[in-house]
Amino acid sequence: MLAHDAAGQSHRANKWGTSTEMPASVDGLDMIRQHQRTWIAQHPEMLLKWSFPTKRRDAIRVTFRAMEKMEACVPAELRQTFNYLVSDCEFSVQRVLFYLYFTYLYPCRTNISAKGRHLLMVKVYESKAEAYVWFIPIDEVHAAHKQTREVMNSGISLNDVQLVETYIVESTLAVHYETFARVGGKGRAGKGNDFGECTSIGGVAFHLVLDAEDKFLEKSTDYSFMSEKDFAEMTEKSEKMREKRLRKKANQKAKKEEQAAADAAAEKLAEEKKQQEERMKREESLVKPHASLMTLLESGAPV
Repeated sequence: MLAHDAAGQSHRANKWGTSTEMPASVDGLDMIRQHQRTWIAQHPEMLLKWSFPTKRRDAIRVTFRAMEKMEACVPAELRQTFNYLVSDCEFSVQRVLFYLYFTYLYPCRTNISAKGRHLLMVKVYESKAEAYVWFIPIDEVHAAHKQTREVMNSGISLNDVQLVETYIVESTLAVHYETFARVGGKGRAGKGNDFGECTSIGGVAFHLVLDAEDKFLEKSTDYSFMSEKDFAEMTEKSEKMREKRLRKKANQKAKKEEQAAADAAAEKLAEEKKQQEERMKREESLVKPHASLMTLLESGAPV
């Protein structure tokens, strides 16, 4: 399912989807469930340290060497089953998500969901044999989309906005991915440039494989099979709720600012009154001269 702009054109008609596909075989899901429990227990040294980067400079760096080391510790059929979940993504992105799933996304799922709605940004630099991963807060996703004019080539698209507005926080991740590679011997993307040029771009709602007794399983499954009509309605509803929350937050902020200004004015007035009272007391405490001396001074006679 692709989102469209006002002109009816698809944004990034590459590989975009509202949800990941579930393996046709229940055995495939059971295989992932079994291994995601046991693998964490058997390989704690491979788990990534908990962090939640929201800026590119703080991103999680994933090297291809680390992915190869992790892949060597799992059966080939598990990788094949998992890749079916993200079959719409480029193969290099599939590898990154597979590595992250077992070393970070599944082990830290509770902490991640507690952070609220974010867009998971994945950038894979094939020529450098590494990837960078970080989260973009929902407010920044909306702001970036509004600022982006050439949405067909760069920036946050309408697809990203829809995914991050609707995914099930407890069991799903809204993923935006980009891959880069050197495609020629000359120029910016050729020799001398390790990053290369963008070769693919897209996104998907990536579902964690929940345990059969997990309370969010049914909700996650319903979302994965949601129709385009229902998805559009859900997006619109979520956007309205978000705007309502923003208005409420803005009103609360304005009221707090007004109250703070009123309190500051009252405090200033009280301080001025206090200073005036203290000045009057000082004046009253001064020793007044004798009446005869005052008369003498007023007459101008020599003392």
